Order: sequence, then structure tokens, then C-alpha cells
Amino acid sequence: GQDDDVVVGSPFTMREGLVAQKMIADCINTVVLRTSLAGNPTGSELLARVNQTTNSALAHSRLPFQRLVKELQPHRARDHNPVFQVLFGVDLPVERIEATGIEVADYFVDPGRSQLDLSLYLRETPTGLQGDLYFNSDIFDRDTAARLVDYYVRILDALVDDLNLPIGDIG
Repeated sequence: GQDDDVVVGSPFTMREGLVAQKMIADCINTVVLRTSLAGNPTGSELLARVNQTTNSALAHSRLPFQRLVKELQPHRARDHNPVFQVLFGVDLPVERIEATGIEVADYFVDPGRSQLDLSLYLRETPTGLQGDLYFNSDIFDRDTAARLVDYYVRILDALVDDLNLPIGDIG
């Protein structure tokens, strides 16, 4: 059921179409990724579910998030986002643009705070992935947020070691 589902928002850069390709700035839309953890899937099974969910969401990524919210008409409350409370973003290396007299570089924009319960942004650096976690301080304190990050890293390490390990068995 829905109690076994994890719902995450993820920013997606849309550069489709001739007009968007000629634009310098990114066109970003938030896609909603809902994945079921029912049945205590193995890491491999979970990756397959996430892959299917992501492909399905990206196939509909042109639907503006605001329109999705309007169509779904979820219960609204002032203290949380109506569709998801966690944002997960990954900044991948961008295609280099050659232009005379213009210098182009990747630049991470620090949002400064989380508009959701949790927002995790990862980006590739020469030394590996670097991340920033933003959290709602009305819900989490710094120590709790740090424990969440440690647990996330432990889950990833366990799955790298053994994709056949059931998710619920990771401690």
C-alpha cells in the first residue's frame, strides 16, 4: 500500500525542443518519483523499481509541476508540501559550450534553506560526490540530520557490497 511508498521530488532539466536548446539557462521542472518498498526488496529489485519509476516520470516530465498539483488536488496544509516532503537533486556535469568572449562554468547555487522537510543535493567533483543537506529545523535538529546522512551512506555502502541484500535488513 501507500504506507510502503517513498515519494521524492527531483528537479529535472528539460532541454528538449529547438527553442529550449537555444536558451542559455536551464529549464527546470520538478518530477515526482513514487517507489514502493513493499515486500522488502533486494537492492537490485529496488534499483529496478526506481529505474521504472524514473523512466515513467521522465516520459511525463513536460507536465508542469503546478499543473500536476492542480490536477491531483491533494490536501493542503501550511506546514508541508502537498505532494512530497523530500527533494533529491543530482547535478551532473553539463555539456561544455564554446563561445568567443564568454566563459562558461558549472556553478552550484546554494538555496540557503530547505523549503521542504529535507532537501539533499549531490554534485560531482574531481574528488567524488559532494552533498549538501538542508532540513526544516522545526522538525529536525543538526544531530538528527547528521544521523540521516550517515544512515544514507551506510545504505549505499551496503548496497555497493551486495545488491542481493534486502533493504529492510540494512541496519
